[in-house]
Amino acid sequence: MNSLLQRHPSGSRGRQFKVLAGLMVANGLLLTVAQVAAVGYWSGLQIMQEVYHRHHEFPYVYEEHSLVIVDKEGQRDTRQARRYSRIEENGEMKLLYVFETPPEVKGVTMFAQRDPQGKTTSTIYLPALGAKFLESSGAGSGGNLIGTDFAMADLTEENLDEYEYERVDDEKIDAVEYFVIDVYTMPDQSDLRQRLRRHHVMRDNFFITRTDHFDRQGLLNKRQSFHDLKKIDEDMWRADTILMDEKKQKHRSLIKISRRVFSEDYVPASMFSREWILASYPPLDPAAAAGTSTTEADPAGAGVTDETNQTMEPVAP
Repeated sequence: MNSLLQRHPSGSRGRQFKVLAGLMVANGLLLTVAQVAAVGYWSGLQIMQEVYHRHHEFPYVYEEHSLVIVDKEGQRDTRQARRYSRIEENGEMKLLYVFETPPEVKGVTMFAQRDPQGKTTSTIYLPALGAKFLESSGAGSGGNLIGTDFAMADLTEENLDEYEYERVDDEKIDAVEYFVIDVYTMPDQSDLRQRLRRHHVMRDNFFITRTDHFDRQGLLNKRQSFHDLKKIDEDMWRADTILMDEKKQKHRSLIKISRRVFSEDYVPASMFSREWILASYPPLDPAAAAGTSTTEADPAGAGVTDETNQTMEPVAP
């Protein structure tokens, strides 16, 4: 883990660029379509819109995760988890994150739900404490996944309507060129404009490979980087490895995605409920938690796209 450190717009925008190119040639400006289509003058918001235009979340995704957590003394903890996400036609997003191993955390579930207006509710279920759900609501996507440096919000797309985006100077790191976008709170959300994150977006494919997270004092709190990139579709990419480097406590958390399936059969609407969670992972007697196991078979059905991951070279930064 220590080694981990690190086409132009399509659709209506592409047609607009071509029209503009024709107008400029007609006026004696001999610019190519490629030059006109260059994004050198795009704003931060326009770049982020292109990021999500290309790499938008599939409406139905199931993933199997291996997590490695390393503390400042170098001690490691390894876990297995499953991630289920579903986006409804009205824009409502639902996300379940369920730990499978080790036995003491099996069934621990975090459930985040964002309604079409952007309000997010986050719930955590701890089987060892009985049929109890701890709930919070707000603009974010809840607290950290148990024992890791990842928050639920780190595993979901940003709602572009909730933030301001400011483009700063581009950077070149290890021969890779990046757009650099700062993310701020909206003016109506806070009296003080606060920088929350900084995204590094690869110029060639508009994929975010690094996000720096800042605290209220503006200091770097944690750095999230994306590695082992894999092309999913014509313009769409995914990262099979995600590293979170927490700076203050000197923790590191790594997620390795070993399986990814795009299918509604793996994320039916019924599973995003307390009833499904309790039925799949019944409450435990705390004294028996370490010795109790529940096995849940994968759902099956037609129309399944099952992606088996392969290791690729890490991508800077």
